[in-house]
Amino acid sequence: MVNYKNKIATAINRIKVYGKPKIFCIGFNKTGTTSLKSLFTDLGFIIGEQRMGELLINELPKGEYRGLINYIKTAQFFQDYPFSAPGIFKVLDKLYPDARFILTERNSPEEWYHSLLRFHSQQFNGGKFPTIKSLKESKYVYNGWIWEFLCKVYDFEEGGILYDKEKLINLYLNHNASVKYHFKDRQNKLLVLNLQKETGVSDFNQFFQFERKIESFPWENKSK
Repeated sequence: MVNYKNKIATAINRIKVYGKPKIFCIGFNKTGTTSLKSLFTDLGFIIGEQRMGELLINELPKGEYRGLINYIKTAQFFQDYPFSAPGIFKVLDKLYPDARFILTERNSPEEWYHSLLRFHSQQFNGGKFPTIKSLKESKYVYNGWIWEFLCKVYDFEEGGILYDKEKLINLYLNHNASVKYHFKDRQNKLLVLNLQKETGVSDFNQFFQFERKIESFPWENKSK
């Protein structure tokens, strides 16, 4: 019965968002993406069901986008995997020329790294530094999904250094730089947003020009 209701809701959402431009948050996880999801929910947008996107983990690295396209038909705003994966923004930009993008950032790469590590420690090993065993045994999405994600998106590997600070920070910096370079001549397509900055709210309002102006950002999934 639950699956049937979900299918009906998804079908209705496809009709509601048909022809409406998409908004993709393409910042890495732990840069305020969940807070943006809450904000766009409050603004009345239909939000992509995150689990549907996470289940594409085995398709997208192979360059298979049919499932992604079908998923995007169900909503208007999307965040986290697969939209945060390096390089996927280029595919989205090509498939959805009317879409707009939000690159969320933290105050510094080090702040992002420590937030990610704290969150993963809390979620995947009872507050302690995650191990390969704890990551593979995590039941998030399904057994071992988070380890697959870390290997395919953050280049983790058996025998490698877990949460290698230098490697992860370089990945974060390279992703952000790649996004900015890709959109450098189309600034109306990309909003670079730091939810912690004093100018964040005004940057958001000026970029989107929604009839309803926001006054603050919600703060979700706080791991500090």
